[in-house]
Amino acid sequence: AAANQSRTIQLIQGLSDVTVDQLLDRLYDQGVISEEEKDVIRAQTRANKARQLIDRVHRKGPDAVSCLKTALHEVDPFLFNSLNLT
Repeated sequence: AAANQSRTIQLIQGLSDVTVDQLLDRLYDQGVISEEEKDVIRAQTRANKARQLIDRVHRKGPDAVSCLKTALHEVDPFLFNSLNLT
């Protein structure tokens, strides 16, 4: 659990505003998050955007987390690989 938590912190720190927006669009297109959730998250500051995105996706379960990982791999492969998210 500790490794998971530090990975989450690294992910939050590593996600740029642009990357979060791209992830939001992909997750919305796949039906993982609603339009309302997308808008609420977009309205946050960068760090809060990333944190809210991750928290909301985690609460939706393993399928949603898997979609997030796939989207991150497509949008920011460097960050994905640096976090060993395979």
